[in-house]
Amino acid sequence: MSKGYIQRAILASSETHRTGHLVLKELKREKDTVNVSKPRTSRAENVSAGLPLGWRDGRTSAFFHKLSAELEKMWQNDTGKVRDGKIVIAVSTMLKELKNIYNEGAIVDTHTYATVVERFFRWKQYRSVLQLGAVMRAEHVIPTRATYIYLIIASSREQPQYCKLWWQRACNDGHHSLYEMAVPPLIRSLGAMNKEEEAWGVFKGAWSAGVRLHRDAYHELLFCCKDAKTSGRVWSMMKEANITMDTMTLNLVLRACSFSSDVESALSIYEEARSLGITPRLETYRALISLYFKAGMLDEAIGVIATMSDNSVRPDCPTLERVLGACCDATTGKECKYYKLAELLFCQILQTYGRTHKAYTNMLQAAIAAGDRDTAVRLKGEMEAAGYALPVEMAHALVDG
Repeated sequence: MSKGYIQRAILASSETHRTGHLVLKELKREKDTVNVSKPRTSRAENVSAGLPLGWRDGRTSAFFHKLSAELEKMWQNDTGKVRDGKIVIAVSTMLKELKNIYNEGAIVDTHTYATVVERFFRWKQYRSVLQLGAVMRAEHVIPTRATYIYLIIASSREQPQYCKLWWQRACNDGHHSLYEMAVPPLIRSLGAMNKEEEAWGVFKGAWSAGVRLHRDAYHELLFCCKDAKTSGRVWSMMKEANITMDTMTLNLVLRACSFSSDVESALSIYEEARSLGITPRLETYRALISLYFKAGMLDEAIGVIATMSDNSVRPDCPTLERVLGACCDATTGKECKYYKLAELLFCQILQTYGRTHKAYTNMLQAAIAAGDRDTAVRLKGEMEAAGYALPVEMAHALVDG
């Protein structure tokens, strides 16, 4: 085990320095046991001898499985950027160890790649999954069935132009039975490239072939929809096929309706979803607000905030800031109802989420537009005390006023 790996792993560990060394020592002991199980040979000697797994005798997969499990313990209690940073270190560590094994003359087998790919996929490191896929192609290593699925899904998220290619390679290797699992990522990749007609073609082809299409396939198709008509069609197809619809289904339909600003169709499906027992969540209300904004219906968008409170759904800070910004843009004077609403939303943000630069900037803009100089000066002082930068145009407006 390399010195660089030890340093990286100890830095990433949330445990004590001594415990980290004990874990690494145990892993190194196991690795050394594998090393002495068979005399070390070169890659050329392995190939000429017809040894498919090299001198490690098939134990590389088990080593990486344990290594990844130990690395995963390092962030089990972490969240956010700390967790993401440790995952990046873990990925770097495993790639480095994989390279070390390769340089030592071993033939890295299919199961070893499958183990590493599976871990990277679980950690949502899709680019690293595709990187290993390229290495496997270069080394003429045939991926397992599960590895192909991971590669197809990862490419649909990171490199959609290669998703179909990975599916074709899977078929060439005899994995035609993956069609059912491959349909959702194939549709997703085409939607990401704005090829809605081709996405429908994949869906219809699978339908005609008798492939069992799950809810994920319908959701990916909804993601491709750009208007109320096509999304309503998918909604009807799901009902006819007895596919259980959920909040995500509703959110995707509302998203599609917002592209064409079709409020009537969106509300019709929204009411139908409520009658089916589908409970709106934060994302649902955010989709409704976006729909109303695109349709130029500010009063209705503001009303959604009240509806959320009535249904015990707390608006998040970005949603409140967005509505606050819209109220500020519509403010025309001190007695304007939108200025009054802006003040209420600003107070709600401060009470719930504390001070934010965007909330202060929007409220200052509203105070200037309303001609409320006393409030504008007070907000300016609070922003300076909090270390927030004052927009130049607003500073000029205060000086001119």
